[in-house]
Amino acid sequence: MKKSKLYIAVALVVTLGFSSCESFLTENNRSALTGGFYNTEAGMQALLNSCYTMTREWYNTENPIQMIEGGTDLFQKGNDNKQPGFASYNNQLAGDAGALNDFWNYFYKGVEWTNIILTNIDEVSMPEATRTRIKGEASFLRPFFYWHIVEMWGPLILATTPPDATSPE
Repeated sequence: MKKSKLYIAVALVVTLGFSSCESFLTENNRSALTGGFYNTEAGMQALLNSCYTMTREWYNTENPIQMIEGGTDLFQKGNDNKQPGFASYNNQLAGDAGALNDFWNYFYKGVEWTNIILTNIDEVSMPEATRTRIKGEASFLRPFFYWHIVEMWGPLILATTPPDATSPE
C-alpha cells in the first residue's frame, strides 16, 4: 500500500515537472479595462455613466436620510435604525462610521472620474455634439459632488485634475 502511494506521488511529481505551463498561462482578459479604454468615445461614455452611480448611492438608499435628517425634528429613530449614531448623537457617531466613510469615498470617486473626463475629453476622437454633451454633464456633476462634500464635511481642497489623468482608479 505504501509503495503504491509512493509510485503515485513520484508519477505526479514527474508529470508536473515535465509539463509546460507556457500556453496554459496565456491570457486574454476581456473583462478588465485598461487606461487606454478611457481614451475612446465608448470609454468616456462609460466613465460618465459610472459617475451617475455615485448619485444613485446618495438618492436611493436609507443612510443619506439618516445622515442629513437624523437628530432633527424631522426624524424619529425607529427600532430598525441602521445608523443609530446619527439620531442619538452618542458615541456611535464617529468619523469612521460606515455610511460617512462610504459617502466620502463615493463623492470623491465621482469627483475623480469627472476630472478624468474633463481632462481627457478634448483628446478623444468623437463627434463634437457628443463631446459637448459629455463635457457638459461632467461639468455639472463635479460641482454637484463637491456641493455634497461641503454640505457634509465643510471646507475642502478643490482639485480640478485627477492624480493620474489616464485611469479611473
